[in-house]
Amino acid sequence: MALILLKVITPEEAYAGLRPEILLLIAGMVVVGISIEVTGLAAAGAAMLIEVLRPFGPLVGLIILYGVTLFATELLSNATVAVLITPIAVALAESFGVDPRPFLVGVMMAASAAFATPFGYQTNVLVFQMGNYSYMDFVRVGVPLNLVTWATAMVAIPVFFPF
Repeated sequence: MALILLKVITPEEAYAGLRPEILLLIAGMVVVGISIEVTGLAAAGAAMLIEVLRPFGPLVGLIILYGVTLFATELLSNATVAVLITPIAVALAESFGVDPRPFLVGVMMAASAAFATPFGYQTNVLVFQMGNYSYMDFVRVGVPLNLVTWATAMVAIPVFFPF
């Protein structure tokens, strides 16, 4: 909107950037996420994750949950991943007997940190095609940025949202 109001681009140029194949890709990611939930794959993954992480405590659980969410966000849309992982986060917190808020904030942060692929977030898809970027451009910049946000979140979340 700002670019149109500042007359950098016309409304027609902005509309031309919305290609149907991109919109279909975004819709397809949501369908994949729903199918993971409906088939029971999400529930099976949650049970396995809880069983593996229970002996290590809530901080390690939060670190791994963040990583799983971050990885999944690079493959599916962030909203889909947040919907799929949120019940897992709550169940993981309950298995540790701690407040679920740090886990929910971790999911929120990780689902929003889709920097390493052009497909993790809708804006990335639009910029990828319109900016003529390569897939590796996202990987080169996004992976280090994901690692920085992961480390920062693992320090900040327990401070502001204690277990």
